[in-house]
Amino acid sequence: MTFFPFFKQQRLLGRVQPQLSQIRRVYPSCQERVPKSTQEAMGRPIITTDAPGCRETVIEGLNGFLVPVRDVGALVRAMERFILEPDLIERMGKESRRLAEERFDVHKIKARFLQEMGL
Repeated sequence: MTFFPFFKQQRLLGRVQPQLSQIRRVYPSCQERVPKSTQEAMGRPIITTDAPGCRETVIEGLNGFLVPVRDVGALVRAMERFILEPDLIERMGKESRRLAEERFDVHKIKARFLQEMGL
């Protein structure tokens, strides 16, 4: 299966490689808790599935795209958005970083955990 049939045109491939190198991670998962892999990728735009856990790392259109589970067409369209609109890469990457610091900072999580325990 070829995700991008038009990639056969070397000219286009040369033009999109810089954008693709900035994406780096695409996580089509069927079911997971909040995946460590998408947390580690935060700071970059994220494409992941709209599945429990995965969806907690992405605000649709703000720091990446959520695609339905097992929907290859939606996954391809999300990846194409970064190719066709490369300015999204930097903007969404910055938002990912902001969200990571806000939601997944280990010190904040630890402090809240201790607070909930009354310690």
